[in-house]
Amino acid sequence: MAERLPVFEWYDAWILAAVVYASDGKGPVPLWRLIGTADALNKAMVTRSELELGIGRLVTAGYVRVVSEGFEATTIALALRAPGPPVENVAKALGAAEWSAQAELPQTQNATYVTVEAYAKAEKKYRKEFWKAYRTHTKDK
Repeated sequence: MAERLPVFEWYDAWILAAVVYASDGKGPVPLWRLIGTADALNKAMVTRSELELGIGRLVTAGYVRVVSEGFEATTIALALRAPGPPVENVAKALGAAEWSAQAELPQTQNATYVTVEAYAKAEKKYRKEFWKAYRTHTKDK
């Protein structure tokens, strides 16, 4: 019997696009970089619950691997990289549900992929790296 793929939410496409576009071929994408790339793509901070639930579906579907250093996009995920808007392209490829202002933010206590502690640490590192890059960029002007 064939395994059914999960039904993808809009934030699954956002997370997968972040993993794919943060992948530089030099190793896994650490959580802080995944958060930062998601912010860059969508101008919003991905929540821990969105990450926990989304990564679970993406792992189940074979798009993402979890490794000790972070996350790796699989070959099928990397094949989704295309010209144009990354999140929209990935959402279309996944058949993900469209974003809706009426949709409630997902909530979960599960911590299989992203613990509360790991998320807090990664968010703090992302903010530090963001402001360091910002200061460097504005100083060079």
